[in-house]
Amino acid sequence: MFRTATNSRIGKYLTKLIDNMYPTSTAFCIEWLKLENPQFSDSDKETINRKLNKLSQIKNGKKGIQIQDLGYFCELLNVSCEELLSATAHPITNETRATNYSFAFSKDPVYWERYIQRKDSIILNADEREKTVIDYALEFKNYELIKYLIDHNYIWFVNETQDLTALTFGAGTKIERMPHGAFKLESELAFNDSLRTNIVSLALENKDISMLEYLHARETPDLYFCCCYTGGPGRYEDCYNPDLIQHIIQSDPSVINYFTESFKINYKGKTMPCIFPYTSQLIEQMIKCNSKHTKIALKNAVNHNKRIFETLSQMLTHAFNLEYSSYPSEPKICSYNYATKYFRLYTGDFFSYTYYSTSMKNYLILRANIVQVHINSNNPEINSLIEELNQIFSDITELNQEKLLIENIKD
Repeated sequence: MFRTATNSRIGKYLTKLIDNMYPTSTAFCIEWLKLENPQFSDSDKETINRKLNKLSQIKNGKKGIQIQDLGYFCELLNVSCEELLSATAHPITNETRATNYSFAFSKDPVYWERYIQRKDSIILNADEREKTVIDYALEFKNYELIKYLIDHNYIWFVNETQDLTALTFGAGTKIERMPHGAFKLESELAFNDSLRTNIVSLALENKDISMLEYLHARETPDLYFCCCYTGGPGRYEDCYNPDLIQHIIQSDPSVINYFTESFKINYKGKTMPCIFPYTSQLIEQMIKCNSKHTKIALKNAVNHNKRIFETLSQMLTHAFNLEYSSYPSEPKICSYNYATKYFRLYTGDFFSYTYYSTSMKNYLILRANIVQVHINSNNPEINSLIEELNQIFSDITELNQEKLLIENIKD
């Protein structure tokens, strides 16, 4: 048995609980309304304001918690009714009320560890709303929790020991599954690359630049497939994350530079020069919002296209010379056509070039992605860079013989 505290004490304790678990009273009221009516829309400001007024009176001790609301309060705050109504004078351990929601909102590492170590491993399962702890942690932007799970190797979004050409970078968890339960968390991690890119966005929001390399922030799993095998990025469009693009735009110049400078993929003994696969979309969005850092991204993209152009030019020239030396009586255009026979352009501005001659011991192989921009700017300097970028793109994709073949070609 227990005795209820005064409305004033209950109000103060309720205020403390809400402040610890929710960013605002409005956030608490929205979740309260969603429990009452799963179809509730948080755009209904009038209903939210009515709840806020009711909550304010309870918090100030002017009114008590009504019996129909008590269950909602206990669920949202993860407390027993005895603890709440006694203002913690009669706490009762309520392990069965622990939820993914309360776990993901918590800032307490001690509570996190206790929740993770529960024998029933409820952390692995989606709740009645089909949401996991990762879903809630992202929704609440609880970066400290996600970082804790990653730093303690409870979850990972990149497994360097696995085949990186799969659907994701080998995400998973080491938390043991329930003996007869579902294993929702691992399956969701393993087949949903958007979780990784959403966490990249959250890392940028928290200015944790060190996390970018671990998460392979500017890469996609398809890059590794393109590095090793002929073919374009099969899931290129599916991996696009508009929220990530916006977070990059809003970041410091160093972050924009990181995402738009050239880098190399090294995989299974093969190397591919790359640039962030969504650089075109990033630059176009930067132009639309008049970002003052657009020139950084454009100059990096121009430099990348130039380097790819120069590499392709050297390969094509070498291939052409071999062909023309073997068949000097044929028109030069025939030698050029054969030298460029195995050039393929794929979705997402990826291309592959391969050439082999019996006089060579190895294939000539170049696989890379390049950048083009489809819109213009009001800034003449920006437009000049766009024109330069797109011209190099066209020279590569259209195999411009006059520009690609280096002088001193054998006659």
